[in-house]
Amino acid sequence: MNKQNTIITKREKQIIELLSQGHTAKKVGKILNRSPRTVDAHTRNLCTKLNASNTAHAVSICYEKGILKIGQI
Repeated sequence: MNKQNTIITKREKQIIELLSQGHTAKKVGKILNRSPRTVDAHTRNLCTKLNASNTAHAVSICYEKGILKIGQI
């Protein structure tokens, strides 16, 4: 596991995986039994950790860093 993976929490990874599939924060919240605001907070934290400007950028960085893999979902 590379260093970048160690800073991503399990919940952040779950959320970014679902967002990368095109789900909204509201839908991700329903899937994970969390409020959309909690999903947004996790997404903001992840964007900060990755120095991403938005969710799409965070998804892109996760693929580049190997945190997400094509076909893993």
